[in-house]
Amino acid sequence: MKCANLSTTMRETIRVMRKHGNLVRYKGGFWSWENVDLKTRGENRFVPTWFCNVQTLRALDKRKLVLLDEDVGECKLISL
Repeated sequence: MKCANLSTTMRETIRVMRKHGNLVRYKGGFWSWENVDLKTRGENRFVPTWFCNVQTLRALDKRKLVLLDEDVGECKLISL
């Protein structure tokens, strides 16, 4: 993987995608893999145990490392 201009968060996101596959958008704007464990945060609010924000995915998309489709709510790792 070309890591020269990747932040620690970007590298971690790539590592997670390699391990768990594509990311999907959860309610609240959280991006994580499908069927990730959810934790309770407040009344009737569930948050993935691991997630990244859309800015990280946009930066990876700009570098052509992922294919981000915000309309569909899916992010796919491009073969590296």
